Amino acid sequence: MSGSPGKNFEKWRGDSTLYFHCRPFLCVIKPSQALTISVTRNDIYTLATPDAWLEDNVIHFWIEYLEHEELSKFPKANIRFVDPNVGSLLKNASTDVLYDIFNSSDYHQDKVTHIFIPVNDDRVADHEYAGGTATGNHWSLLVVSLLDNVAFHYDSLRGLNQTDAQNMVAKIQEALPARRTLRFVPMGADDAPQQRDGSNCGTFVCIVMKHLLLKRLLRADANQKVTMSMKGQDIDYEGARKMILAVIEERRNYAIENG
Repeated sequence: MSGSPGKNFEKWRGDSTLYFHCRPFLCVIKPSQALTISVTRNDIYTLATPDAWLEDNVIHFWIEYLEHEELSKFPKANIRFVDPNVGSLLKNASTDVLYDIFNSSDYHQDKVTHIFIPVNDDRVADHEYAGGTATGNHWSLLVVSLLDNVAFHYDSLRGLNQTDAQNMVAKIQEALPARRTLRFVPMGADDAPQQRDGSNCGTFVCIVMKHLLLKRLLRADANQKVTMSMKGQDIDYEGARKMILAVIEERRNYAIENG
């Protein structure tokens, strides 16, 4: 990969030096939609090292990529993504804060169909210690369908984050402007690929988000019932990390070539 650190990834562990900073984030979006995305050397280290936990910044980058490059190809779709730090805010914030978020124009309930939310097992005290960033040990994915009032939870470690996800659903339910009950559906080991290590939960979230968005929700027509099960879908974690790295490198090279 052009401009990549080669075999010196270990030297970048804990290095907050900027590796990629680009505005606009993607060459295909309109200038008015431009975003500032920053990736550090340590973020690259966590991606390139198989047993390293992905930084929440990498998950945030991937969400922006999906939303502004993949989802933007479907202008009629009304799907929203929540970045990792906001996801932790949703779980730990007061109902009043959640009400303000879900009553904003961006989440207008008669338009939005689905919301993708990364779930972390952090606590309020963790945020106070770490300056507001997610500091837990495990990531999972919550997909809230406002079409049929169901919240699907995907966890790669046999439901380790289930309580956190249920608490988040309860808070979201209270904050929605129109009274509704969200049915919580934990996707078990048969319906969500399970990791075989202790380091790939962030990678799992990135890949499952992409699969559900591109292979399920955006492929369905209005009258088609979509299965949200990931049964039979195995994840090549090494290949997934390389794919995310390749996307970052491609965007970085574009930024360098175009000033």
